[in-house]
Amino acid sequence: MPLFMHINLTTRKIFVILILAEIVTTTISIFTGSEFYFCLKPFIHIGLTIFIYLFTTPKYNIKRQKKFVNQITIMATIAYILIYFLSGILFSFANNPLNMKSYNIIFNILYYIPTAISVELIRYRLTNTFNYQKRLKNIVFLSIILTFYMSNIPVSNFMALNSFIETFYQIIIPNFVIGCFLSYVALNGSLYSCIIYTLCPTLFNLFSPIVPNPEWIITVIIKTIIPLLCYTLLDRTITQEKKKSQKKSKTLPYYLGIGIMTILVLFSCGIFRYYPVAIASNSMNPTFSRGDIQIIDKEKKEYQKGDIIQFYGINNTIFVHRVISTRKEGSKIYYTTKGDNNDTVDLMEISEDKVIGKAILTIKYLGYPTVWISEIL
Repeated sequence: MPLFMHINLTTRKIFVILILAEIVTTTISIFTGSEFYFCLKPFIHIGLTIFIYLFTTPKYNIKRQKKFVNQITIMATIAYILIYFLSGILFSFANNPLNMKSYNIIFNILYYIPTAISVELIRYRLTNTFNYQKRLKNIVFLSIILTFYMSNIPVSNFMALNSFIETFYQIIIPNFVIGCFLSYVALNGSLYSCIIYTLCPTLFNLFSPIVPNPEWIITVIIKTIIPLLCYTLLDRTITQEKKKSQKKSKTLPYYLGIGIMTILVLFSCGIFRYYPVAIASNSMNPTFSRGDIQIIDKEKKEYQKGDIIQFYGINNTIFVHRVISTRKEGSKIYYTTKGDNNDTVDLMEISEDKVIGKAILTIKYLGYPTVWISEIL
C-alpha cells in the first residue's frame, strides 16, 4: 500500500491548503486574464479534491435520519427553483447573462459543473472528518472558505467599500448560509443530496435562455430563507429522536429568529406599506434630527399643509420636508415644501407623482449607522 495512504492531515493543515489554493487561483486570475483562469480553476478544484480524499479519513458514519435528510434536501431544491421562477413571474425576467451559443454553453458546463461537484465532495469529506468537540467551529470556517470558492468573486469587488458591501450582502451572506446548511446535510445525509442542491440551480441558470430578474433583496431572501427553514425542520426532527424533552427549547429560537429576520428585511426594503428612512441632515431640526429614523406611510393620498412628506426633489434627490402650501392645477396637485430649520422654501414645487409618502413616526438615533455608511460611500 502506498505510503500516503497512511498519512492523515490535520484539519488545520487542510484549511491552510484550501486558503493557499484560493490565493493561488485568485493571483492567477489577476495576472493571466479571465479565459485562462476559467479554464484552469476547475482542474485546480479537481486536483485539490483528489488530494483531500487521499490524505483524510472520515470518522463520522452514523446517520440515523439519512433518508429523511435526503428527502427534505431534494424537496428544498425543488422549492428553491419553483420560488425562484415564480419571482420572475411576479417581477420580471431577463435574458440569460451567460452567452447561450453552443460552444459557450459547453465552456460553461466544463467550468461550473466540475467546480460545483468538487466543492461538495470537499465539503462532504471534511465535514465527516471533523473532531466532534470542534465540529461547529470547523464547519463555520469551512463554509466561509468554500463560499469564496463557489462565488467566483472578482478581486475588483473588494477594492471599493460600496462594491464590497454590495458583494457581502448579495453573494457572501446567502452562499455562506447555503454552505452551512449543506454541511449539516453532509453530516446527517448523503453526498448526493448536497450535489443535487448545488447542481440543479446551476443547471437551470446554465440552460435557461431567460432567468428571473427580481430585486436583488428578493433573491437573497429566497436563497437564505429556504435553507434556514429546512435546517430548522431537520434539526427539530433529529433532536426529537435524541431528546424529546428539549424539542420546544431548541426549535422555538430558530423559528423566532427566522421570523424576525424576515420581517426586518422586508420592512427595511419597503415591501410593506410602512418602511423606515434614515435622516441625513438637520434641515428639519428640532422636529427630528440627523441620525433619526422616520417611518414613512406609502399610501397615496392628498397631503395637507403641515404634513411632513418624503419626495423626489432636484436631480431625484430624496427629501423629508414639511408641506407649507398646496396648489391645484387642473387635475394635478403641487406642494411647496420647506425644512423646519431652513430659512427659505425648497427651490421647486413638488408634483404629487414625486411624493413617496408621509412621515408618521420618529425613532431617535437608530439611523446613524446608515448615515455613516452612506457618507463613506
